[in-house]
Amino acid sequence: MILKNRQHILQDHYPEQQAKVEYKCTKWTHPKYESHWSTKAHITRWNEFTGSRMVESTHSSLSDRFSKHASISDATHQALLAYHGKHYEERKNDKQMYIPRYPPGTLQCVMADPYLEQNEQLKEMAVTIQVMHQKLEDSQLELAEVRQHYEEALDEIDEWKSRGGLPKINEVEDISRLTLCKRCYPGCRCSHTVFKK
Repeated sequence: MILKNRQHILQDHYPEQQAKVEYKCTKWTHPKYESHWSTKAHITRWNEFTGSRMVESTHSSLSDRFSKHASISDATHQALLAYHGKHYEERKNDKQMYIPRYPPGTLQCVMADPYLEQNEQLKEMAVTIQVMHQKLEDSQLELAEVRQHYEEALDEIDEWKSRGGLPKINEVEDISRLTLCKRCYPGCRCSHTVFKK
């Protein structure tokens, strides 16, 4: 139920956009390590000129997760933050002004200042949202940093193994492309929100 709600959250918040979300989930497996998932959410819109759906933006989960559903939820959350930022000016006076957002062109999340709110109940709720969102974002970034250090350690092990003539362990077969690829870590160039022009 939670996953279904996350998948439809963009349509619920921005029905005029006629956006459709398509997910590309990748399961990373290795015989010696725990499997994990990464997800990219592709937001498409109908293009009258081409008569087809075009990718408007791509959003990635900040860190790898052990379950596919958690990874999809993270990517959807990143998409929602980006769309709140993209459409903030036209919606800044409605009830969603205190929802966190990524201003266009940045990866730093911001919120409207809840202490300027006159309604005490709304102010308390907005402050709570701000604190909880900051804790969530800190946890996701910490997970990504741990994954990056883990990948760097595996690279060092592979370097030592190759010096000893042993096979490398840090290469994963990407079945969709049938090529060997090194696991990319969150925070690299391919792991951020990209809006197409």
